[in-house]
Amino acid sequence: MREFSPELVDQILDAVSQLDGDPFQIASCGLVCCQWLPRSRFHVFRCLRLNGSRLDSLLTLVETSSSPLLVLVHVLHLDFTLHPPFWLEYLTTLSSACVNLTSIRCTINYPIAKSVSRDFFLETCLPLLGSQCPSLTHVEFEASYDHPVPLRMITHILTSLPALEVLVLLSDSNTIIPMGTLFNSFPAGLRDLKLQHARGICHLFKWLVSLPVLPTLKSLQWLPGPYAADDWASLHAYSQRAGAGLETLSVCSRIRWDSVTDLEPPAILGHATKLRVLRLWAECNYRVLPLLSSLTSHNLRSIRISLRFRGQPIPYAEIDQLLARPQFQRLEAFRLEEENTGVSVLDQPGIAAETLMPLAYARGILAFHSEAHE
Repeated sequence: MREFSPELVDQILDAVSQLDGDPFQIASCGLVCCQWLPRSRFHVFRCLRLNGSRLDSLLTLVETSSSPLLVLVHVLHLDFTLHPPFWLEYLTTLSSACVNLTSIRCTINYPIAKSVSRDFFLETCLPLLGSQCPSLTHVEFEASYDHPVPLRMITHILTSLPALEVLVLLSDSNTIIPMGTLFNSFPAGLRDLKLQHARGICHLFKWLVSLPVLPTLKSLQWLPGPYAADDWASLHAYSQRAGAGLETLSVCSRIRWDSVTDLEPPAILGHATKLRVLRLWAECNYRVLPLLSSLTSHNLRSIRISLRFRGQPIPYAEIDQLLARPQFQRLEAFRLEEENTGVSVLDQPGIAAETLMPLAYARGILAFHSEAHE
């Protein structure tokens, strides 16, 4: 068989690994000849997706292989939705062997001992990964249950992962509680923080503001949840000092904007002077115009607003005039959508976007599909 240069083989196998379809294609390439095996194996193990039923067989393969397979793992997805937490004993093995790991995502939704599984992963495995994997920059954790999360646990994660750049914590319903002694350091490179359905988030932002060096986030995604006035107050205190660094912001108003609090979302958005991407879940349609008026950034590229109440009138003409201001001249996509369906309110039967918002329509910035914002 004719031998190709190693560089050409690598390019071919790199291209095969990017093809959509059968994930075993690249694995089959490793059976062609010895020359193809190293690069094929690299792609097979580079991104590893495991659930409870596959973990046992993987560890058997790792133990019987003459090559250190786990050092090839860069991205690790752990999904234990349908299996009991027997796999916890194996996590320390994975954590200590995947020394080149850059990204990890863990999903725990099994109904037995969820809090035990979560605590073990967050308090034991992640700190071990932090010490063993100097390149670990991306951490995602998802759980579907209502169980309090001690703030100490979150600060422990941030302290244990010095190279962390992206932290995502998702849950159907979690409550952050100020319990335990807090750590006082923060990853210097952390720029992207995404939280979903986290009540008591005020404690997290109060901790951020109390740190000796205030962390400056570039992306903050605070997804829909039952937020209280104290949450807005703590976010406002943070945005006053560090809001100028935000480039991407996703927030939700779950307290009415006409409530007794003076710290409405517009008051917070005014501090984000370099904002490029805004994603907002609005409580009331009639507050969309004041919200847009409060924006101070001249760098906005994308605005996406979900409207909760379909029956309320939307001031299309006023919004159209506002978006024509020089401040929004760099805007590339603007979208108003129904919260429940995600359908654009301008893409409905009997609604003519070119009539309701002619200026924005002529500029081609009206986004009728959510993919325009991805």
